[in-house]
Amino acid sequence: MNFSVTTVMLPTLDLEQTVKLLSRLGFKGVEWRVRRIPPQKKNEPFSFWGNHKNDLTPERFLREAFRIRKLCDDHGLRIVALAAAVRADEIEELKLLADGAAEAALCGPTGTAAPTTPPLLRVAPPRDYDGRTDYHALYEEAVEAYG
Repeated sequence: MNFSVTTVMLPTLDLEQTVKLLSRLGFKGVEWRVRRIPPQKKNEPFSFWGNHKNDLTPERFLREAFRIRKLCDDHGLRIVALAAAVRADEIEELKLLADGAAEAALCGPTGTAAPTTPPLLRVAPPRDYDGRTDYHALYEEAVEAYG
């Protein structure tokens, strides 16, 4: 059985430190936290849901997708998913993430790696249940956004 780790739980490590640790511990997959750090969190201590040493924005993941893929490949890790916390109605963010996922699956600019299945994207509904909004209204919003 193969195990994967989400980098949400590794806020104090950078990209290279993360890959080396996961490889040394015998993991076979990684789910990269790809999201924007809120400006008010950037100067706070590293934390699971706040500031991360590895500031992997959607733009950076897209720009460096093959380098990140190669780093993972070199350490026996597969990129299985992107933990992005993106909502289904955030179309431009979804496009960036989908393009990054596709880039990570390709064989690279020099054909140095075999193509793989693109990583999964976590996509949330347009808004969370707050206990006040009718479930049917939320359901309809979600169906429309996912469509």
